[in-house]
Amino acid sequence: MSFFDDASLAFLPSGGAGKDGKAYSIKPVPEYGSEEVTNGDFATDSDWVKGAGVTISGEKCECLNTTPYNYALSQIIQLTVNKTYLVSYEILDYVSGEIRVRLGSNMGTTRSSNGVYQENIVAQNTDFILQTVASSFTGSIDNVSVKEVLVDDGDFTFSRGSNLAATRVGPTGLIEKGRENLLTYSNEFDTTWVKSNASVTSGHAGYDGSTDAWKLIQNTTNTFHFIYENVSVSSICTLSIYAKAGEYSGISFFFPNVGGTSTATTFNLSTGTFVNNTHNATAESVGNGWYRISLLSKPSGSQNFNIYVNQTTQQSEAGDGTSGIYIQDAQLEIGLAATEVIESGATTGKAGLLEDEPRFDYSGGATCPSLLLEPSRTQLVTQTEYFGASSWVKQNCTITSNYAISPEGVNNASRIVSSGVFFLYQLFTFTNAVEYTLSFYVKSNGSGNDSFRLYAEGNSATKTATNEWVRHEYTFTGQGTNKDFGLRDVGGSSLDILIWGAQLEQGSYPTSYIPNHSGGSVTRGYDYSNLLNIDTNIVDITGDFTFFVDNTGSLIKGTEVFHYFIVLFWDAVTNIRYYSTSNGSWYYRPDNAYAGHTNSVGKQIIKYENGVFYHFLNGNKSASTLTMATTNSLSQIQFFANTGGRAGYLDIKQALLFDTALSDADCITLTTL
Repeated sequence: MSFFDDASLAFLPSGGAGKDGKAYSIKPVPEYGSEEVTNGDFATDSDWVKGAGVTISGEKCECLNTTPYNYALSQIIQLTVNKTYLVSYEILDYVSGEIRVRLGSNMGTTRSSNGVYQENIVAQNTDFILQTVASSFTGSIDNVSVKEVLVDDGDFTFSRGSNLAATRVGPTGLIEKGRENLLTYSNEFDTTWVKSNASVTSGHAGYDGSTDAWKLIQNTTNTFHFIYENVSVSSICTLSIYAKAGEYSGISFFFPNVGGTSTATTFNLSTGTFVNNTHNATAESVGNGWYRISLLSKPSGSQNFNIYVNQTTQQSEAGDGTSGIYIQDAQLEIGLAATEVIESGATTGKAGLLEDEPRFDYSGGATCPSLLLEPSRTQLVTQTEYFGASSWVKQNCTITSNYAISPEGVNNASRIVSSGVFFLYQLFTFTNAVEYTLSFYVKSNGSGNDSFRLYAEGNSATKTATNEWVRHEYTFTGQGTNKDFGLRDVGGSSLDILIWGAQLEQGSYPTSYIPNHSGGSVTRGYDYSNLLNIDTNIVDITGDFTFFVDNTGSLIKGTEVFHYFIVLFWDAVTNIRYYSTSNGSWYYRPDNAYAGHTNSVGKQIIKYENGVFYHFLNGNKSASTLTMATTNSLSQIQFFANTGGRAGYLDIKQALLFDTALSDADCITLTTL
């Protein structure tokens, strides 16, 4: 038989993707009913009920300061209550405020930026409504569509909490983070950028072959000439901008350096040299006279990031009102190095692995990804990449920041050199009898055989740095004391190594890297994936079924009491759970009975046939069986239910759901490694 063809649901991370809080399934292929909305493209000013400040013209709906929590736009379309509908619409010309869809009391996600949005909503009324939320909305709406969901797409909704603290190993083998340009209108210097004795003009030849560069011009006043944007940030961050000499050749920057002191750095765009450099700044020539200048900063709250145009060096001087320099693509991001440009508009620009995106992980050199789901962990290291920070105590060693390419593929790894006994450490008050794990990414800077120690609570583990980046780890038990943790020598030997990505977390094993540049702690929320309404929108399973999952890469590791990984629900009471215990045994549990294999990580099947559950693991059928009677339909699948703080490490490579009980022979074939 063809298992894929016969499956009602097929989730394969290697064949799908994920964004907007969803992990896409391959099957089923979605089916939708006819269009319910009339004039969704706003070709005419008709069919819609418009709220205050709303007009229809130019084939779009324009909203100007619509009243908070009011109906901006509505249409009576006679939806069927309790049916699921696919709602889509586009926001254009966004300026401010928030808007969402309502189908009766059920509301969609609040939106506050340009984009095309789709979501499934169960109708609790017959009308379609676009509603403003906490603040008045100004922007345009277009391409509104509402269609009944006949067969859903089978995609899993995904949540990790609203933070950028998660990472994954990408297809290139590099660690990928979420990235954010904290500046708004990052290449529109005529908008929210404040001009002080300066002006800007657009349409100039840029570093990238476009005409998107701007000219920053001095006026005729005998003073300083600059533009700035105010941003609230309290982390180590990097400001970068592309710049080129015009009639003038000087560009200066004034804001806090990594020590928190507000100082100026000046660069000569004609000679390609720094006149003074107080921000650990670098300048990369990108051709045709253009440079990308990057500067480190450590603000502490609301801060003006000032960019000056100078005739040569920073000084009070009078321009002629037409001469200046060229600038393009300003970026302010958390971290020690400038990354690829993220252009922003009315809201900050985001890229990379974002808040609630599923993590399709390629760890270990995998050619096909798996869905990585982890427990919530708090990063206790206050600066995970900037070892020059004062929070890192340095004894008999020298740190050079941004010395080499890190496991992230960015020039933000540090070099540490010592000539004998050395310490690099932070202080932390550990909880008594609680396990912690310390980890560092380390690479030799020459010999390929450098010994060092990870240490904490007065104990240590000896490690060896090689010519490849390796994440070294050390698990220990807290003693309820304020102790140091970090790196040190082995027997007073000298050392020359590269380090990056320090992590201290409470737990008996290390989880994926959590970047932190804040000076405090940061928490990554737990990963959670859910598929609802299986019985109403995908397949109606009231009797026999087969559920296959490949979780070969999952960890049975640690001393946490239970690790709830996968749950299938018929209703709130009736469910079956895959989970492991701290001694390495896996179980499936319908109602209050238990059965299963020991060490059951791998390819496994739960088959339900004539009221009896059977378990198959890696080509073997368990002798244990369980019974459970239910007349309800299978309604929900959860990956990684973090109930009551019970959490583990789950690696989903594939999941298939069949609306029949497969034969034992087929179950053995499907689960054989």
